[in-house]
Amino acid sequence: MRFPIAILILFLAFAAPVFSQTAEFQSLLEKARDGDRAAQNDVGIAYSEAQGVKPNQKKAVYWFRQSAEQGGVYGACNLGLHYRMGWGVDRNVTLMWKYVFAAHALDGLNCNPGDVPRKLRRPRSMERGWNLAVAWLRAHPDFKNHFGDQPWMSDKNEYPITVREYGVSIQLPYRETGKQTRRR
Repeated sequence: MRFPIAILILFLAFAAPVFSQTAEFQSLLEKARDGDRAAQNDVGIAYSEAQGVKPNQKKAVYWFRQSAEQGGVYGACNLGLHYRMGWGVDRNVTLMWKYVFAAHALDGLNCNPGDVPRKLRRPRSMERGWNLAVAWLRAHPDFKNHFGDQPWMSDKNEYPITVREYGVSIQLPYRETGKQTRRR
């Protein structure tokens, strides 16, 4: 009779943190449903990394998108990462650039485009992603960067994204100088 009691005690000892983590997740999920963009990003992370819930990349993408649609920098950055890796969505480098540039525009100290591996820096997908990011940001007139500005609303053809003070930076619009001709 002692053996089953010992197993029950071990089960309860190890299950308690799991139960509390699940309760934490439920509390976080409530906040996310109420529109808290930080909680939406955290719920996305929980689904992506199986923290208190079964892993589900499609649900993670849903919550990252909800956060990004409210100007959540980390939600947009995580959404870009999921497009880069193909987690919960079809892999799409152009959409990865869109969300990386948008997140960087909103907060220049996070999600720096210069941190993206060089092999993904294809001029066409970067330029398309940049154009999509600018259009997306302009479609959200209530978004402001961490300085309270909206440089993407300018009519000038400038780089409308705050450049991080350290590290590598990518300047856009990235344009090719034209077709090169071969010499004969």
